[in-house]
Amino acid sequence: MKLRDTLFLVTLIVILAAASKSGVAQTRVVRADRYPGADLGAKINAADRDLGAAAGEIQTSGGGRISTQIVISANHTLRLAAGTYVSATSTPPILLKSGAKVIGASWDTIIVEPTAPKQFTVIGAFSHLQRNGAADADISVKDIQIKGANPGFDSVQQAISLGNCSR
Repeated sequence: MKLRDTLFLVTLIVILAAASKSGVAQTRVVRADRYPGADLGAKINAADRDLGAAAGEIQTSGGGRISTQIVISANHTLRLAAGTYVSATSTPPILLKSGAKVIGASWDTIIVEPTAPKQFTVIGAFSHLQRNGAADADISVKDIQIKGANPGFDSVQQAISLGNCSR
């Protein structure tokens, strides 16, 4: 090993140690398909629980059936790979707590609306939907496509419900 390479490695180790001591948070990344569950929703929820209160990211491998409602905790990101995600829930399939994110890969990340009667919402703010309009904040939804599948379409309904949400 050349002296220049050795100096580079020593410098890198010092920088990483300093970042660790300075309290720079590292985001843990987990794969939903490595968790137990009968469907993709259950697997994502298990991954979310495993991340605990620390910042983290849950990644999917590209599509699947969501029969269990997904709840993403604060400071967690659900990263949906390109693919089709079919909702088979009687409630909104994805709820985001304050500080949570759902990010798709592109227009090729498709979430199909639920087909349950009068159910059109695909992504919702947790507090707003669970506690009758309570406030939520700092929720992010981007890079996804939502396709309708519900034959009982009502033009008043919304696919993404972030009522009473700031930032």
